[in-house]
Amino acid sequence: MKNIFFYTALLLLGTACSEPSTETDTEEVAAQPFFEIAPPIDALTKEAEVFTIDNSKDTILISAHGSFIQIPQNCFETASGKPVAEAEITFKEYQNVADIFLSGIPMNCMEGEDTMTFQSAGMCEVDAKSQGEQLRIAADKKIDIGLRNRAKEGDYNLYYFNKQKGQWEERENKLAVNPQPLPQPPINPDEVDSNRILNVNIDNHEKRKRYKVWHKSKFYLLPGQQPKHANEEVFWYDMNVLETGQPDVFIVRFSGVKDGKQYQEVLLTNPLVPKENYKEAMALFRDKMRLQAKVILEESEKIKAEKLSMDSLTARMERQFKEEQFRDSVFQAEYEKSILLTTEVTRTFSVNQLGLYNCDRFYTQPIVAEKAVNFTFDDSPVDFHYSALCHPADNAVLTYVPRNNNQFKIKLSNGQYYFVGVSGKLLLCAELNASSPNGKIALQEISKEELEALVSR
Repeated sequence: MKNIFFYTALLLLGTACSEPSTETDTEEVAAQPFFEIAPPIDALTKEAEVFTIDNSKDTILISAHGSFIQIPQNCFETASGKPVAEAEITFKEYQNVADIFLSGIPMNCMEGEDTMTFQSAGMCEVDAKSQGEQLRIAADKKIDIGLRNRAKEGDYNLYYFNKQKGQWEERENKLAVNPQPLPQPPINPDEVDSNRILNVNIDNHEKRKRYKVWHKSKFYLLPGQQPKHANEEVFWYDMNVLETGQPDVFIVRFSGVKDGKQYQEVLLTNPLVPKENYKEAMALFRDKMRLQAKVILEESEKIKAEKLSMDSLTARMERQFKEEQFRDSVFQAEYEKSILLTTEVTRTFSVNQLGLYNCDRFYTQPIVAEKAVNFTFDDSPVDFHYSALCHPADNAVLTYVPRNNNQFKIKLSNGQYYFVGVSGKLLLCAELNASSPNGKIALQEISKEELEALVSR
């Protein structure tokens, strides 16, 4: 019997747990002074996005990720107060623990006499120059920034990094969070992981007419999505592509049979744009986000006043689905998971100073285990010049330095962590959890791309 259609997808690396992590104590803070922000490996630092604007016009810039900056006309001037015709804007976003770790930006803050670790809901750095000359925001102007992130809670504050003082300063309490569904940026074909591509090919002529729009389509699996039956001889006789409450995110559902037993695959995906159409798709995405940015900014004060909770956000997303889609229990389970996986929110704030900003809350989680660990690489001790314990689920980077005899005292909760260290130009990593042994733990060399894949799943 010939399959009506088939799909192929290599398995992902697994999933990270969503349990809380822990904070470091004062002895375990990074050795570098705070004002010396130095990436652990220069070649792996994140590149800034660069935009050139007409300073005489109102402008909304959209990043590749979908964050935005609204800039009013005549916003920028030189240090002497002279207006400029054009400005070159650089914008860096730090979205996950890989971005934060590789930036070298300190994620510790003094609270009284205690050293606290930040849990980030988005961090960015914005700068402006004109013909190489540093600019500033004019005294009567401000820029509005909307950072896109999956952290939906409303208890994150805004911090500014004062490079002269070498410390974080709180600027705003409980930032406004806008829960409106956001367009998804197209997947950059140059950054595609072939292991996460889902190919759909419909062999049957009648079925092909029914699924014409999806014949020979390619979908890209969202982080955490893993086909359960990719390597099994299942006869797949039906397929549905279903919308979610998140624009450009689809649930692809397959129904099949093997040895008289029914099978289902329900996967969250983004459509994969052909390389020749990527620029056009990105331009369309930026246009959609500009319209969305205007709506978000109009509603930001109302949202701040209402203090929308996670419960009301979930309720709003649920109302966008038709009731009949919940009859399938497998689909409903995936739908409930999709709310957490795909829903990003926009956290907005206004600033009158260029620089580095972080949406944070203090990271205090219960400790269930404490480990005394010596890390090795190729069966030999390792000397690190930068190291941290990363917890992707909570977007936290806990900086550690070794104690005597290169031993680390590491505090853990029930979550899944990644210890990441830099030795020379090597990026080394090991998974850790509360059940990990004391003593020697072997590290594996990884690439920047592999680190990003680990912490985004």
